Amino acid sequence: MNPAYPVELRTLGDHLRKVRLDRGLSQLDVARMLNVTENSITGWELNRNQPTARLANGIIDFLEYIPF
Repeated sequence: MNPAYPVELRTLGDHLRKVRLDRGLSQLDVARMLNVTENSITGWELNRNQPTARLANGIIDFLEYIPF
């Protein structure tokens, strides 16, 4: 198992990382899809910061579900 894969889905970052890894995407791939920087994706996945509300629909579209 990939050590980067989240064991539990407790945060939005965990959900983003799980779906990204399940689809075989890089953080850069996801950043391009959401029109943000790669550093934004890294920060979210590491729970250092949260995306702004304006990105909610794009994130839900990417995940294909509402994480909370």
